[in-house]
Amino acid sequence: MSQSEIDRFKRDLKTDPALAKGAGKLLTLAEMVRFAASKGYSFTVEEAQAQAQAKAKAAGRKLDAERDDVAEPAEADEPRRH
Repeated sequence: MSQSEIDRFKRDLKTDPALAKGAGKLLTLAEMVRFAASKGYSFTVEEAQAQAQAKAKAAGRKLDAERDDVAEPAEADEPRRH
């Protein structure tokens, strides 16, 4: 797994304004991976998804596959009972 590449990309996004500006226009994880590859980073959509899922699980949240990002905690899906 290219965890180190994903971590490097995330770190660079925080320190390189031009990189962050280009990435800010992307809507999906697949677009982000293609953008990262065009800038010299090497990781796959599957690797990025696995890392996102692991981080979401660690935070007690579930991954929203259609949005390619982290949804609210699972408890938020259940109606409140009074």
